[in-house]
Amino acid sequence: MNRVTSADHAASLVLKKAREAFEQGTFAVGGILFRNDTKEILVEKHNNVFVPISCHAQFMNDPTAHGERQLVSWYYENRSILNLPEPEEITLVTSLDPCLMCTGSLLKTGFNVAIIAIDEYAGINYDSKFDFRSLPESLRLLAQKKIGYYSCGNLDLDPKKLVRRYVGPKHLPFLKDTVSSENLSKCGTIFTKSVKHVDLIFAKIFDTKLDMMIDPDTLPDNSEIKKSFRKIYKNAFTMRTNSFGVGNLEIIDELKRVASNSRGDDNAVAFIDPFGNLVLCQSGNEKISPIRTALMEVIQNYSKTLWNLMNDENTRVIAKKTLAHPRFGTFLFLYAPEPDEPKTVMDLGAYSFTMYKNNPKKFSNLQYVNPPRKGEIKDLISLISNLPPFYSEQVNLTICQIPN
Repeated sequence: MNRVTSADHAASLVLKKAREAFEQGTFAVGGILFRNDTKEILVEKHNNVFVPISCHAQFMNDPTAHGERQLVSWYYENRSILNLPEPEEITLVTSLDPCLMCTGSLLKTGFNVAIIAIDEYAGINYDSKFDFRSLPESLRLLAQKKIGYYSCGNLDLDPKKLVRRYVGPKHLPFLKDTVSSENLSKCGTIFTKSVKHVDLIFAKIFDTKLDMMIDPDTLPDNSEIKKSFRKIYKNAFTMRTNSFGVGNLEIIDELKRVASNSRGDDNAVAFIDPFGNLVLCQSGNEKISPIRTALMEVIQNYSKTLWNLMNDENTRVIAKKTLAHPRFGTFLFLYAPEPDEPKTVMDLGAYSFTMYKNNPKKFSNLQYVNPPRKGEIKDLISLISNLPPFYSEQVNLTICQIPN
């Protein structure tokens, strides 16, 4: 039985997973789950946003496949089978300050969280003030009760920037331990190095010229493109809108139909491609896992289906010609996200990492039909305006109501 023995041991484990991610060609972040009582390691994961396809090129597998989110998903997939303890009895250690998506998923589920390095651009503690001011006021206290930052370095031996006192809840395992300055530094530097590499991959893969692409609606019904998406959503490519980036009454009615059959919170999200095709319309599966919201289902299913088609040499060419990166399409909520909910923080982060770069169009890719059922849209906009720099500077995150 493998166990965590100290905070520095945990740091070395997550750093090892971050290195594996770096070698794979994706964001270098690693994490582990361990039991609070026995310190038994339950699972280790690293980032899997980019996974090589069969021609050895890097391609986006799932923009939500961050280490922390995958650990949470693993827990709910194996909770009953392995008779796992409650999230409150488990600690998640990550090599890097969680992004918005991972923070939302962790607050939603209740895991204890221990962090090694700070992400000064997209991390929830980007300003190192440890007050979580990017979160809605109602979630800040929860974050302070669940998320801790291990002390690092030696004030007498190490540079000041590599020395940190412990900040966080009083119940976190190994809170009196210290992480070596070497592990702290390497967790940060390997991530920074990986981002530069991923930026080059992103530019190579997704700088799509839409005027050179083929509308997938023109493909026959027995094409692998349509068949693949209809395995997930039977009405894929059967509805469309003539107004680019704007849903219509038929699509709104479909959102209502899908939401009425929800196994989650009676919300639904549609993905409309750059040609106006309704590719996916799904509700959440939050009864199976609290982080399987409608938006997460749509993003993951679109991205993984595209990866599978690109991974197959028989469908790679036609997939590349017909299926654009999701940043060129529109995500349409039936009900806007509720501003004070952890899953809203998660969804905003998931959307942002799906876009990754500035919206290439003048309209918002993130839209809603109806205002939130709890809270007000002005509070949601206020939340968006207060996020770490990545979301405003690189993604230009905005949300708007669907035009009449």
